[in-house]
Amino acid sequence: MTKPSRNGHATDEVDRLHDEIANLQQNVQVLKREHDQAAVRAEEVRTAIERIEGKITAEGGTFTRNREKLLQQQGQLQAQIKQHEDFVRQQCGDLLPFALIPQLCVQLKEQLLLEEQVTQQEAGQTLLNAAKAEIRQRMTNSDFWKKLPKLTEDQKAKMRDALTDVIDTPLSVEHSEPTNMVHLLAGPQQRRLTSWIDQAIHEVPNRVRSIAAQLERDSRELQKTEETLRKIPADDVLKPLLEELHGLHQELADVSKQTLAKEEQLKTVELQLNELQRQYDEAAKRIGMLTTHTKKIALAERMQKALEEYKDSLIEKKVVRLQETVSECFNTLSRKKDALRRIAIDPRTFAVTLYDRRNQPLPKAQLSAGEKQIYAISMLWALAKISGRPLPIIIDTPLGRLDSDHRSLLVQHYFPVASHQVLILSTDTEVDQSYFAALQRDVAYAYHLEFDPVEHGTTVSSGYFWRRSDEAHEAAAQ
Repeated sequence: MTKPSRNGHATDEVDRLHDEIANLQQNVQVLKREHDQAAVRAEEVRTAIERIEGKITAEGGTFTRNREKLLQQQGQLQAQIKQHEDFVRQQCGDLLPFALIPQLCVQLKEQLLLEEQVTQQEAGQTLLNAAKAEIRQRMTNSDFWKKLPKLTEDQKAKMRDALTDVIDTPLSVEHSEPTNMVHLLAGPQQRRLTSWIDQAIHEVPNRVRSIAAQLERDSRELQKTEETLRKIPADDVLKPLLEELHGLHQELADVSKQTLAKEEQLKTVELQLNELQRQYDEAAKRIGMLTTHTKKIALAERMQKALEEYKDSLIEKKVVRLQETVSECFNTLSRKKDALRRIAIDPRTFAVTLYDRRNQPLPKAQLSAGEKQIYAISMLWALAKISGRPLPIIIDTPLGRLDSDHRSLLVQHYFPVASHQVLILSTDTEVDQSYFAALQRDVAYAYHLEFDPVEHGTTVSSGYFWRRSDEAHEAAAQ
């Protein structure tokens, strides 16, 4: 950084700021160098850590880090396998043997059900015989026949014999085939044994198969875990490498801490440097303003002169273009095509001089009232053209002082192209039906403004001096 030129106006403050900035810049360079050295050392330590970790991995270090997890997994698998084996042993001492002979179990179940059915039939036969004996006893009782007093003894004897034959005739259930009773179990014992047979045939095999599959999976997983544990090297092989790795990690932490500390110091010093630089720039600016004030004044004068020259040149070009455009517009709208040759405009005073066909000055007083109006319209038309802007134009009673030729020229060549938006305020004696018809193609809207002297107001209606807008179109068609 260079000191500003003081030209006898330097202050002690600028010198002090300059010296402090130089000292801080040297401090920044020292801090950056120390920061870079710490960063390089950190990268070297990281590389060494990667190298040691590679050696540990090659020696089985990955397995070593997972030793506790593998031992825990081994214990869990061994406990699960013992639980599965205990379950299988329990089933072997319970219903599992019966599951090995399902056909014999089915036969046993059928025999038990048959014996249960025979037992029920015998119990029913006993009840039936007791009922028959009770009926025979009642038929011998005199009270039985009191309800039939009209029967004779002979009729009673025949009825008694017929009922006795019915009672003594064996029923169909009494003619069942004889069954060989083998087990002779009570009802609850038969039902319990039948339930055990159903469990042995249907439930026990499924449970045992599921436990056996889980036992096989756990056994395979235990085999893999034990194989992994066998691959773990001894502690005396990895211990030096692990100690070296621990020391490198500690060094990396210290170096990283130093790097962060240097970064914080750099930020603090850079903030101080920026503040001093700002103060120095402000002081240098104040001194420089005194030095460059004269130069700025001279430069401003030159710039002002250049702008004046540019303005004069631009005005001259615009004036030349305006002269040509006004002459063209005037000759377009004038019925005397050779009355005016050209128009000259002084670029300084903007005075306008007209020249005739002999290139002689033509005083404006020699122009007729219509030609003066044409000249004014030509000037406005030319200004609108060279402005380059779409400016709307309002024309009030444009044809009042013009003869029919000039009116026709304005209607044909000026009104349709004067601007993108033209408002014509006319009386019916200026733009009559024939002129309205000529302008019809370029007319967007037509309105009739009528003043009411009583109400002191003006009403607006559609159409041009006709009551309906369509009458204007009919008049134009005529």
